[in-house]
Amino acid sequence: MKVSSLISVLLINGTISPAFPQNLPTPPRPKFDNMPSSLAPQKDHVPKKEAFASEIAAELQNTMAGPTRQWVARYNFANANLQDIPTAITLSPNGFIGVTGYHKNAKGNWDYLTLVYNNTGGRPGVYRQTNNSDELAYGAAFNDSGIWVTGQGFGGGNQTDVFTITYAGNRQYRYDGAAHGNDGAFDIKLDAAGNFYVTGYTYRGVGVNDYDIVTIKYASNGVLVWVALYDGPGHSDDNAYELALDNAGNIYVTGYSTGKAKSKDFTTVKYNSAGVQQWVARYNAPSDTTDIAYGIALDANNNVYVTGYSIGAGGNFDYLTIKYNTNGVQQWLARYNGPGLSLDGAIDIAVDPIGATPNVYVTGRSTGVNANEDICTIKYNSAGLRQWVARYNGLGNGHDGANRVLLGHL
Repeated sequence: MKVSSLISVLLINGTISPAFPQNLPTPPRPKFDNMPSSLAPQKDHVPKKEAFASEIAAELQNTMAGPTRQWVARYNFANANLQDIPTAITLSPNGFIGVTGYHKNAKGNWDYLTLVYNNTGGRPGVYRQTNNSDELAYGAAFNDSGIWVTGQGFGGGNQTDVFTITYAGNRQYRYDGAAHGNDGAFDIKLDAAGNFYVTGYTYRGVGVNDYDIVTIKYASNGVLVWVALYDGPGHSDDNAYELALDNAGNIYVTGYSTGKAKSKDFTTVKYNSAGVQQWVARYNAPSDTTDIAYGIALDANNNVYVTGYSIGAGGNFDYLTIKYNTNGVQQWLARYNGPGLSLDGAIDIAVDPIGATPNVYVTGRSTGVNANEDICTIKYNSAGLRQWVARYNGLGNGHDGANRVLLGHL
């Protein structure tokens, strides 16, 4: 008998710190009013630990048994005891697990670092990309030829480019926006034909913090097919964190964009296969402050689900999850304010892949009664009604959080 299972892959556990090394150009980040920056629920927060893939443990939760740790894999590049920081994890159809991020080399620069594990925790592949400058990887995806990663890397000057690489043939692709400022990507996806898509931000060249959402399609041979930009109504900071593809070749990206009131709004954009914008769905909470989407998923009917965080009625960040239909019309909205009545931020979302009434799962971090952040996973039914909340407070009773939720079957 098959039973639904929820796999919550934990990339955050313990003390958290910003992923962006100091003194490096960084993409536009939301401003968190009255909130310590070290606790801001951002997707790229990672543990302050030396070992790459800090406890990449897939805790399997199902209806028949409690969680059982299958294995733990740790990685310390060249046993150098320098910083090795994971930022993304991906699964291949044949059971391999890819983890990407960056590590500090002996010269003090940051390099792409990507690890491939088999399903028993063995490590058949270690890939490192160095260009004698700083490169930070944030997204990863598999296809039949291997693993692909994307992020930001310095080009020929002092500004970063969208930097995408496949380790099948060690092919590299850069995108330097028209303004030749700082550009970068946070996510990558591949379609069945081997085309690959990245999304993130690009500098528009008007003001100091003037960034647009950028989405790029490359053909399977690496030829750039199209570039699509989105500039929000506030003409300021815009950034995408994740993308999704449907079977008709449409592309959906989500993140945030500055509205007319200069606040950050949930922003989701649909493009067709030619890169032509089909619709934009924005959400600005009644507080008219900060709303940031981090995760996106589609169901079998191409309804769109996004999650992130939003300042609620109490003035603190809540989980916020929204369902749109295939035309971008909002169907429902669900908020979650944790027991600590403080900082709560959803980072990722998954939707049942089949069925007319799919369930929705979101995960991230939420402040508990002890004032520290816990891993918090929520299940909603197809109508957006909360079914359960599962919280985990680590043994150290400190800050804990999850970056990824995946669905599978037993």
